[in-house]
Amino acid sequence: MGIATLSKNSQITLDSLSSKKEIELRLFLSRLTPFQIKVLEEIINGPLKVLISDLAACLSTTEKKLAPILEFMSTTGLFQQKT
Repeated sequence: MGIATLSKNSQITLDSLSSKKEIELRLFLSRLTPFQIKVLEEIINGPLKVLISDLAACLSTTEKKLAPILEFMSTTGLFQQKT
């Protein structure tokens, strides 16, 4: 089994990432309930565009219960909700 080696010239920079935004996203994820995590997983692993009714059906819930969760999650900028 080979071990990958990096040359001394290889560097990784994280300048393009805002550490403030990174911390905000980590805090956001830490506060999610188990059901909110299921919603997020369904959004990430699902198609690029999905109807809220289809998302609700996949999660065995109603659109009414899903709406506030989606509104809360949309603050991350991971997805856009179109009406």
